[in-house]
Amino acid sequence: MACHAVGKPEPKLTWTHAGKPVPQNGQRYSILPDGTLRIIDTQKSDSGTYICTATNIHGIDRAVYSLKILVPPSRPSLHVTETTSSSIRLQWSIDDDGGTSDASKEVEARTKGRAPEAPPPFQFVTTNSSQATLYLTQWEDGGCPIIHFQVEYRRIGLSGWTTVGSKIPPSRTYAVGGLTAGHKYQVRVKAFNAAGFTLKDYTVSTPAAGKAGFRETYREAGEGWNLMSKEHDLDPNSIEWKDPRILVPGLISILAVMLTVVTVCICLRKKPLGKDIGNKAIPSEMCSAHGKNKGDLAEEYQIYSPIRRLPPTPPNPPPPSEARDSTGTAIRSFHREPTKWRS
Repeated sequence: MACHAVGKPEPKLTWTHAGKPVPQNGQRYSILPDGTLRIIDTQKSDSGTYICTATNIHGIDRAVYSLKILVPPSRPSLHVTETTSSSIRLQWSIDDDGGTSDASKEVEARTKGRAPEAPPPFQFVTTNSSQATLYLTQWEDGGCPIIHFQVEYRRIGLSGWTTVGSKIPPSRTYAVGGLTAGHKYQVRVKAFNAAGFTLKDYTVSTPAAGKAGFRETYREAGEGWNLMSKEHDLDPNSIEWKDPRILVPGLISILAVMLTVVTVCICLRKKPLGKDIGNKAIPSEMCSAHGKNKGDLAEEYQIYSPIRRLPPTPPNPPPPSEARDSTGTAIRSFHREPTKWRS
């Protein structure tokens, strides 16, 4: 920053920065013989207002400089603010904008979601004499959609695995065919999603050919469970009875039947015993037991009946009989007004 001054006597030059004198013999500051101020290895702290003042006996004059040092931004400090199953949101702050900063430190973050979760055996697989049906929708995706399945099986006692499919797309059910009746098999299922994969083994049994009423309760292999089968009714202690999909509908059906029976009983209890006691014959035994005749007893039935009925209306009396002659012809009488004559 130049500062040239002339005068007689020769002016004295001084430099100040932020109101403080600039050091004359500093490591980074130097003032040349012509009054120019030189700064080397500039830093952000060197920014500010520099004033060169020229003074002699005749007066004072000044030259003002405003200096702004641009430096590269500092290394950003990253912070993870939010994660989803497919994205990570980061936040950082920048203090300087004078160039390119150094790379920030690495941060680790994990998206939401986990590997698929296998369902229990009794919800996932059923069998008949020739195939096993897998209910793939029973798998939990863990927050990340399942991409595909891999299915293998082998008969218990054999070492080799048979691959049914390596990239089975998600669907409602999948059938593993070609099984032999009356044998136990091990089915291995592997489910994949963006978070990883989960492997699960299921032990199933195919019923013997010709057996009717075959039912199975599945027990998970490797955890102290056994596979059991019965040819008739289910064991009351079977795990199938504890399945909410069977227990809840059964309880609802029983409650509906009980409610219907109670409603019918209430309706029958409120229904009157008879519609018209006056038209029904009253047994003579009832009259003798009460010591009353039938007419009095019928009147009391009408008075104390839950629904009061009006007494019957007597029929209209028959028209008076007409006079008839010996041949049966009705004799009609005619009345004539007497004729009046005027003279």
